[in-house]
Amino acid sequence: MRLRIKDYTTKVGSGVTPRGGAETYLNEGIPLFRSQNVTNDGFLMDDIAYISEEVDEMMKGTRVKPGDVLLNITGASIGRCFFTSNDFGRGNVNQHVCIIRPKKNVTLPAYLHYCIVSDKGQEQINLTQTGANREGLSIEDIKGFSFDIPPLSKQQRIVDYLDEKLGNIDARIAVLEKQQDAHARLKKSIIYHTVTRGLNPDVSLKDSGVDWIGMIPEHWELRRFKSIFTECKSITQTGEENLLSVSEYYGVARRIDKMEDGEYESRANSLIGYKVCKKNDLVINIMLAWKRGLGFSNFDGIVSPAYAVYRGKNIVPHYFHYLMRTDMYVTEYKRNSKGIIDSRLRMYTDRFNNIMSIFPPIPEQQTIADYLDEKCSKIDAAIENIGKQIDALKRLKRALINEVVTGQRAV
Repeated sequence: MRLRIKDYTTKVGSGVTPRGGAETYLNEGIPLFRSQNVTNDGFLMDDIAYISEEVDEMMKGTRVKPGDVLLNITGASIGRCFFTSNDFGRGNVNQHVCIIRPKKNVTLPAYLHYCIVSDKGQEQINLTQTGANREGLSIEDIKGFSFDIPPLSKQQRIVDYLDEKLGNIDARIAVLEKQQDAHARLKKSIIYHTVTRGLNPDVSLKDSGVDWIGMIPEHWELRRFKSIFTECKSITQTGEENLLSVSEYYGVARRIDKMEDGEYESRANSLIGYKVCKKNDLVINIMLAWKRGLGFSNFDGIVSPAYAVYRGKNIVPHYFHYLMRTDMYVTEYKRNSKGIIDSRLRMYTDRFNNIMSIFPPIPEQQTIADYLDEKCSKIDAAIENIGKQIDALKRLKRALINEVVTGQRAV
């Protein structure tokens, strides 16, 4: 029997943001479920917000109960949903999350969850989104969503079947994700050891005299960045000098091609005043250096004024690409940036220039870069292969859900 959500629920409604917003959130208390806490596979509780008893009392109309289906109704996570267990304690929701409370004698929460995350459910969500600037679902939209609602006994069989099959797939995904993480940690370790120790395991070491750098090969130097890099301040005067734009964070350039109307594809209205960079120049996002917002450009190009451009003096850029993205340097960028911690930090040239740097002989820089290119490409290929396996398993999960809730696969 095909029914609309409003035909078998006692509540369909979203919450509100507590008066005072985030300033009212506590470190403990009653959980407030926001859109980032709701996924199709469960609730993420790592960054859950908490509200007081008093605030919860003011929001008593949107309290979460056992067996409620929570659905994200705005933003990029629209359509994600999960349900609370029978032993769920207390909770509330903000305006970005909708509570759907099924009648227990008609619909199982777990079954409705599977219907909503299926292709049929997501199609209905995609067709009814509103808002010119932001995706959104109205309560009336949700009430009108319709699904095939079989007898409770069949719903239970479907839920049990999918729980078992998807649980097995999730277990396999978890194993693969651990393998991915292990490869990523191996890559990180190899890079760090190689850029700070070199390739000779028997090399004699010396104390660098810098606590955060530690021991380095005896024949290596320490230099400040100001003796390694020169800031480049050349800017575009007409916006036509160089039609390459260096992408954010990694210094990988992309071409800006002319479109049919003769204009150039660009996020900016004008390219005048952009900073000019050459191939192998170091490009740093001034505000995101401490988040690895830097890299060496692969092309001659331009970057927005939000970036700083530096040119190396007789260096192997690829060695410094690996060195300058290690954790110890990211920590040092943060320490030397000015501004509010974790917000609006800026890496200015005077601070950048003062940072100490490991400096191996030029031939050794090249040898290290070549070695890491080969090693990292193999690890990256393994990570990519595992990622493809994970994607295939996720597609299998979705296919199973679709086949079962639509009756294409009998259970």
